[in-house]
Amino acid sequence: MDTHKYKRYNISAQTLIQIYKSLEEVFGEGNVVIIGGRAVNILCSKDYRYTEDIDVVVRTNLDFEEINKRLLENGFVPEYGEELSEHFTKYIDRSTGIQIDLYILYDGEERAERPVSGIPKEDIIKFAKEVEIKKAHVKVVNPVLLVLMKYNAHRERDYIDIAKIITHVYHGDFDAFEKEAIPIIEGYLKESERSEQDINNEINNAIRLLRVIYREYKDKSDLVLTERE
Repeated sequence: MDTHKYKRYNISAQTLIQIYKSLEEVFGEGNVVIIGGRAVNILCSKDYRYTEDIDVVVRTNLDFEEINKRLLENGFVPEYGEELSEHFTKYIDRSTGIQIDLYILYDGEERAERPVSGIPKEDIIKFAKEVEIKKAHVKVVNPVLLVLMKYNAHRERDYIDIAKIITHVYHGDFDAFEKEAIPIIEGYLKESERSEQDINNEINNAIRLLRVIYREYKDKSDLVLTERE
C-alpha cells in the first residue's frame, strides 16, 4: 500500500500558536478567528485532519495598505503570483512556509457583503469560540457555523468534517447539535424575508440532510478519503 498518501495533522500546536499570535499583532487580540480544516482539527482535538493552509477571518479598522505593511513587518509575505485583494488574499508565513488564507472584515462593512461559505464574516467573529491550546488561547469559528459552512461547500471531505464535529463536539448526540442549530438556521432564513412555512420547510430539510450526512460519514476518516484521491 502506498503509505505516502496517508497524510496526518501537519501543523504543530506550537507553529499554529506562533502564527496566530503574529496575526494578532497585526489585527489585535480577539480579531482573529480560525475557520476551515484547521478549525476542525482544533475542535476535534483527538482527530487528524490534513490541511495545506490555515484559513482565518480577521476584523480590522485598518485600510488594506496598512494591513499589508503590518503583515510584512510581522513575517508574512504575499504568496508568489497571488494578486492582492482587499477582502481575500493569501500570504505565506516566512518562518514556516505555511500559507495563510485571509478573509478580511472591515469595520463598517455591510453584513451581507462577501460572506464566507454562506456565513457573514461578522457572525464568524461575533460568535467565535475561545479554545486553549498548550496554555495559549485562540479563537475558532462556532461549531454550528462551521457545520453550516461545510454543508454549503457540498464536498465529500466537508461531509466527513461535519460528522467529525458532531461526533467530537456533541459526543455523537445529533439531537444536541440540532437544538443549537435550529435557531441559527432560522435566523438566517428570516433575514431572507421568506414566509414562515418556507422557513419551517427549509429548516426541516436542512436538519434532515445533516442527519443523513452524519449517519453516512461518521465512521469514515480522512485517511480513507486521501487513499481514494
